[in-house]
Amino acid sequence: MKMTTEKTQKGYRYMITGLMLFTLMLTGCPLPDTGTVTEMQGEYQEDARAVLNGKVKQVACGGAFSMVLMSDGTLWAAGHNEYGELGLGHNSNVTTFTRVMSGVKEVACGWYFTLVLKTNGTLWAAGRNDRGQLGTGNTNNSNIFVQSKDKNGNNLTSIGKIACGGSHSLAVRTTGSLYVTGWNRYGALALGDTDERHFFEKAKDQNDNNMTVKAIAAGDEFSMAIKTDGTLWGTGYNIFGQLCTGDRNDRYKFVQAKDRYGEYMTDVKAISCGAFHTLAVKSNGTLYAAGDNYWGQLGNGEGAEFDELGEPINNPHETLFIPVASNASQIAAAGYLTLFVKTDGTLWATGHGRWGQLGTGDNMYRYGFDQVLSGVRTIACGGYQSLAVKTDGTLWVTGTNQYGQLGTGDGGDIYRFERKIALRSYKNNLYVCADINVSPDGPLYSNRSALGLWETFGLIDILDGKVMLRSYATGLYVGGEDACTSRAKANRTEENFEPFHLYKNGSVVAFLYEGNNKYLRYDSFEAEQASPGSDTYFYIINAW
Repeated sequence: MKMTTEKTQKGYRYMITGLMLFTLMLTGCPLPDTGTVTEMQGEYQEDARAVLNGKVKQVACGGAFSMVLMSDGTLWAAGHNEYGELGLGHNSNVTTFTRVMSGVKEVACGWYFTLVLKTNGTLWAAGRNDRGQLGTGNTNNSNIFVQSKDKNGNNLTSIGKIACGGSHSLAVRTTGSLYVTGWNRYGALALGDTDERHFFEKAKDQNDNNMTVKAIAAGDEFSMAIKTDGTLWGTGYNIFGQLCTGDRNDRYKFVQAKDRYGEYMTDVKAISCGAFHTLAVKSNGTLYAAGDNYWGQLGNGEGAEFDELGEPINNPHETLFIPVASNASQIAAAGYLTLFVKTDGTLWATGHGRWGQLGTGDNMYRYGFDQVLSGVRTIACGGYQSLAVKTDGTLWVTGTNQYGQLGTGDGGDIYRFERKIALRSYKNNLYVCADINVSPDGPLYSNRSALGLWETFGLIDILDGKVMLRSYATGLYVGGEDACTSRAKANRTEENFEPFHLYKNGSVVAFLYEGNNKYLRYDSFEAEQASPGSDTYFYIINAW
């Protein structure tokens, strides 16, 4: 992801200029995906069919768009599309996930462009190409996926891994050779100069040795690579020490990264880059971080300090890797935030949260890691949004949705990880809907045979076994009244929401209202049944 930079008299200040996306899972009980796609009709039929026919394998975030790769190899996209970065053959924004192509092994997103690695090892690209980041030999944008080429004009083949920076691209062949293209103003391509490239060229280290690489990552004008021996190397922009060299000097070829004791980093298994910070995980699960820490994105409890006028009085950063967490299994960095998944499946977040991208339920930044979800398998994040995939393959999202990058179809921002669902009654096989008049006091009923906007809800995990429901029709949260017999209504705001306990029995769930400790009925959504049963059970259906 690329960020714009503006210098001020007090130091570097950064304005995030785009949006990205992510997905997550529910704490406590795993949620079932049941029901048949053929009975779904209406506005979300195609999206529901796509998700129910497979599980999410990988997610990726661009400047203001999102990509979802399904386990069947189909690629789906939503969000900003001014430069054709979605690869759909047009330049209009898309607010629900739309199928792009099949036969995909991996996807990576830059600021306004996308790289796709197909299962046959070929590399394809779409979107903005003003710096040659698509590797097509020119600087023409493309709203369809076209094949990337080497400096001899041959299509790239035998590709094993890909990564995107703000305006440059990295690709690793199955032999471990690293190829680069795009913007090179600060040496992000490691070619020993500052000339941008429009074809993919082979990169070398500081001693002109070929790089044999097993993992790569890229930030705003810098690149990181793990060699097959587990050592970590960096090149490019280094204003905050994100290359971990102990200084802030840019590099034009790969140099080896160091820890806070000045020792070279070894035994590294995973890396990720934000705008100006870097994450690394060693084989023992220790998470290291370095670079810009203005918004607390390093998660070490520190960040910017401000005077009485709200102006920053320091410019926090780390030029060598410091350990910040343990038991890390998955990491994601973008913009000014950091996410990581522990080996127990819990998801933790720190850094910039102005748009809800941390999933903490508010719009505040964090200087240390907060737990935001559990049962998570893989993650992705951008400057304004985050995505997570549960162990059951379901997609969860949080953050801003200005361009539709969350794929929910409603354009509303989200401050906690949310899964788009429909509820179908076990008793009458009909969908629960919000009041058709969109009245804040309208009750919920299980009385609809078709799936559309009125029947979709956001299922939100607030940890401790509790969930919230948000109606996509009203934009409000479902709450129960305080009377002994209470009827659930989509009439609550974020400030006065009411949680429900989720009860699971096999493939069905029930909602327990804390106000009177009773379960919601299918026909009236009144909380009046003392124990769960056929009148209170619902199937959870994916509604993407």
